[in-house]
Amino acid sequence: MTSKKERRAENLQLLEEALDITTTTVHEHYTRMPSELSYFNELYAKAVRRFLQSKVRYEQARAAAYLNIRQEHEEAGQKITEAKLSNLVEIDEEVMQLRLILAEAESGKQEARGRCEALHAKKEMLISLGAHLRAEMSDPTLTMNN
Repeated sequence: MTSKKERRAENLQLLEEALDITTTTVHEHYTRMPSELSYFNELYAKAVRRFLQSKVRYEQARAAAYLNIRQEHEEAGQKITEAKLSNLVEIDEEVMQLRLILAEAESGKQEARGRCEALHAKKEMLISLGAHLRAEMSDPTLTMNN
């Protein structure tokens, strides 16, 4: 089983290879583009799912901590303001841990989104390059150096 760090490095290597276009590999990139988009969109979807699941767990923990802290103070006969209750919820150990997990999931989602955006830019560039190459091939007065 590969670690998260190894998977990340592997995905970055795959992205680098996907974005490395030379004049001799244009056709290869045209044919690989759909599978590359599919692969990285799947990674993005998984990152979004992790983020949303983390957000739900965080919100559930906040709600549970709110109710528990409020009930503890009521049972002890202590009055508590909403501001103090809110602060106690935010420093609850489980809430803090889940907030960190949520932040990590948000970061992973943004990284995956950036990779997809890079591939979409590649797609647009390939379309433009293909149109340029077709124009050059149809006009004998143009050269590859223009």
